Amino acid sequence: MNNTTTSSTIDSSSAVWAVNPDGTLRSISAHHADHEMKAASHIKLILAERLSAMVKAGTIDPTLSVTLQQGMLGNDPGRSSPAAVGMRVPLLEAVDNALRYSSNTDTNLMIHAMYKPLFDEGKKQFPQDATKAEQYAFDAITADLRAHGYPKTRLNNFLNLHEDHQSERWKNQQNTNITTSNDVGVAMQRLWDKDTTIIDKTATKALRDAKEKLDPASLGEKISGTSIVKAHAGRYKFGDTEYISVGFLNGNGGEPLSTFQPFLDEAYKEIEKDQKNLALKPLPVPTQSAIAPTAPAQPEPAPIAQNQTPTPQTPTALPSSLMAELESVTQPLLQFMQPVISFAQPILRHLEPIFHNVMSATRSLFTPNTSQASNTPTPPSVPTQATIPNTEMEIASTPLTPMQTPALKPSDITIAQR
Repeated sequence: MNNTTTSSTIDSSSAVWAVNPDGTLRSISAHHADHEMKAASHIKLILAERLSAMVKAGTIDPTLSVTLQQGMLGNDPGRSSPAAVGMRVPLLEAVDNALRYSSNTDTNLMIHAMYKPLFDEGKKQFPQDATKAEQYAFDAITADLRAHGYPKTRLNNFLNLHEDHQSERWKNQQNTNITTSNDVGVAMQRLWDKDTTIIDKTATKALRDAKEKLDPASLGEKISGTSIVKAHAGRYKFGDTEYISVGFLNGNGGEPLSTFQPFLDEAYKEIEKDQKNLALKPLPVPTQSAIAPTAPAQPEPAPIAQNQTPTPQTPTALPSSLMAELESVTQPLLQFMQPVISFAQPILRHLEPIFHNVMSATRSLFTPNTSQASNTPTPPSVPTQATIPNTEMEIASTPLTPMQTPALKPSDITIAQR
């Protein structure tokens, strides 16, 4: 591969141009432009161009949303928001994430939205074999791409699935997505001419800004044998291709192009700050010093007349969900205690007379002398009603007599009889 001297002008005889980290241009010989290469970041541009053509032809609604299914999650460097199976993603948002962040997940969403009829047909052809059904769809997708000006591009599977080394299907290199410099150049030329909002035309400025913010080594430029220029910015993107600069083919001239919008934009920097999934951020824990919100003042209750009985307040009913949770805990506990209760009943009946005698003897010890009691005024006693729970354990024939102990001196103690 022969490289010409560094230049700041376009040589129409060259098929591919590289953008140096300092913002200057470098011409690359075109004889590698038809060489097939593995495609991940590169193929996103071709898919974006096909989607743009479908929208113009009216064969797809750009306002639709796509459901993220199992198997579409890619090994992404980042997106505008965390991705999860089952979420609905607007198609235009998926396109933006695919080109802005090189998101494989959003590229897979684009593929499914663009070629859903082919995936449905594959399921009809192979209802019992999901692998064959999916491969049927990808063969048809490849035929569509080649019929629309990408003769060396092949889409064999969703992006990133070929990295699943545990699956025999992806060990075969023939299943790798491929394209060429020529095919990528065609897509970029079409998008440059028709869709200025999709392709960022400020590659030179983006790289010049990047040189000021990143270490020079992190933008170590390398030129592959396929005439595609790759620049890796490890601090901002974990993938290999940060941008691709390709000049127009067939002597048409042009300017250097950037596949992705500037990777130093504010949204991407925010994602880079949080290297973990944004959805896993813990919520702040309130501290004890936090001021509790002040409840609104409640009006004072009206005074109750002497002969009026206060109306008891109705207790607040517990939520049904909480009651269900309580029952789920108490029911097994009651079932476990039932044998213990049944075993204890005969013993309690046998011990009941003994308890009664002990209580009687105890009361006699605290009964004051009647002669002393006649000379000492006895304060009125305050009997207390004792409520005995009606359980199987308490079936005593003789009720126990509760004791009252007013706060008096020992000589004034009396026993409140029931």
